Amino acid sequence: MGRHPDLVRRSRGRAVRADAAALVNEADQDVLPALPVRQRSSRSITISVALQRFAPPKRERSGSFSACRRPERPCSIFRSMLTIRAEQLRVLAAAREACFMRDLEAHVRRHFPAVAEAQSPSALQASLRGAVARATALGLESPQDLCLYANIGAVLGWEFEAAPQHAWIGDLLRDASIASTSHRLRLAVNEVGRRLSLEEQNRVTEQQFKATAQARAGST
Repeated sequence: MGRHPDLVRRSRGRAVRADAAALVNEADQDVLPALPVRQRSSRSITISVALQRFAPPKRERSGSFSACRRPERPCSIFRSMLTIRAEQLRVLAAAREACFMRDLEAHVRRHFPAVAEAQSPSALQASLRGAVARATALGLESPQDLCLYANIGAVLGWEFEAAPQHAWIGDLLRDASIASTSHRLRLAVNEVGRRLSLEEQNRVTEQQFKATAQARAGST
C-alpha cells in the first residue's frame, strides 16, 4: 500500500511539501481537545480514555457507604444510585467517542480531501475506526496522538503497518526501550516526514534531469 499522492508534512509550524496537502500537522488542536482522560485518583471511578473499549467502572467505597451501618451490604437505594451513575458515565463516554470520530472524519476531509473522496463515507469511517483501534492497541490515548496516527494512515495507507516497506514504523511504535508511546509516535512522524521530503527532492531532481536531457537532445 503506497502513500497517497497529495500529501505534505507540517513540523513545528513549517510545512514540508511532498505533493499537495498536509502530511502531519501537530499544531492542529481542533480534534476534540477536551476528551475525557484516564483519572488517576483511587477515590473516583476510572473513566477510560476516549475510543478505547469501555469496561464497566469499578465501584469503590464512598462517603455514603461509610455512613451505612452495614457497609458490607449497602442498601438498595445506594446500589441504584451507583448503577445509574456508572451508566451515565458510560453513556457520556460513548457520546464523546462518537463526537471524536465525527471530528476526526472532518479533520481528514479537510486536510486530506483526495483520500476522503477516494472512499465512500461508510468506508472512510470504517478506516478511521480501524486506525483508532490499532493506535489504542499500541498504547496511544490522547486525541492528538490518535489524530497523528490517523494522519500517517491517510498518507501511507490505512493499514500501513502491514506493508513491508513501512514495517519499521510498527517496530518503532513497539520499541519498549522508548518509554513514552507518544514520543515513539513523534519519532515515527518525524522520520516519515523526512523520508517523504527526500522522495520529493529526488522526484524533482529526476524531473529536472529529464528536462535537461530532452533540451540537449532537441538542440542537436
